Amino acid sequence: MKLNLALLDPLKDLADIDNLRTIVKGGSTRLPEGTVSVTGCGDSQKLHMIAGISPDVKCRIILTYDDLRARAIADEFRLYDENTFLFPAKDLIFFQSDINSNDLIRDRVRAYRALLEKESLTIVTTFAALMTKQVPVNNDNAVINLKEGGSVDTGEIASRLTFLGYERSAGAETPGQFAIRGDIIDIFDLTEDNPYRIETWGDDIESIRIYDPYSQRSIAPLQSVSIYPASEMLIDEERMHAGLKRILADAEKQSEKLRKSFRTEEAARIVRSAETLKEDLVEIGRKLNLESYLEYFYPDETVSFPEWI
Repeated sequence: MKLNLALLDPLKDLADIDNLRTIVKGGSTRLPEGTVSVTGCGDSQKLHMIAGISPDVKCRIILTYDDLRARAIADEFRLYDENTFLFPAKDLIFFQSDINSNDLIRDRVRAYRALLEKESLTIVTTFAALMTKQVPVNNDNAVINLKEGGSVDTGEIASRLTFLGYERSAGAETPGQFAIRGDIIDIFDLTEDNPYRIETWGDDIESIRIYDPYSQRSIAPLQSVSIYPASEMLIDEERMHAGLKRILADAEKQSEKLRKSFRTEEAARIVRSAETLKEDLVEIGRKLNLESYLEYFYPDETVSFPEWI
């Protein structure tokens, strides 16, 4: 873990801090393993102490009460650990609106990526985010790995990027976009600050580099890249139709109950909503507003964040 040792060195010789470290490591007979209760610290002192008593922890999780506070803690804790990532809660109101922003998903996928790639890190999150059911990013089926000297099929990668939630555009100018122009593939990975440019000759990858999306100038060459999803809802045709079947069956079941209670307007509204969703997915191909239907598309695969890590 890349901790700021200059800030933590003053804590090394403090007996109380040393005692807390012993408890965290399970070396105390007075408290259950890892249990520490401390009072009387100010906000900045809390973060300093957290870093000081857990320097050897592989995955440090800091919990707080809401996303605004979590973001502030994450920004401040990077002073102690540069591998600090925010994992915000899913806001269903946000997901069901047409706001064209992927900042929330970007933070969540960055945390997933860090957990898969980093040897040690700090995650700052909330109780809501910790316990909400989700489908975590899996490195085997949700990540595209490309390397210089390897091969890539432009048609196949375009289809795969679309499945991962990327938007095809004339130029990859913002995170979550990709563009294919002849032998050049530009991909703006959702978790990165600059896009990748992959130059090919036929199906062979000749070079990979990071470039500035505005000036188009190269920043640095790369030997390989991993492209992470731009969405947590990865739905292929088979999963989509199976999920829709469950949704329509459930809608009909609930509608029947309402009709028996003479609530015909509500019954019709439920069926109409399910049919609209089917039209969006099947006929229009619009995969939006699906977060509230997560359990229908992933009936046996959702986990909470602690279960995944």
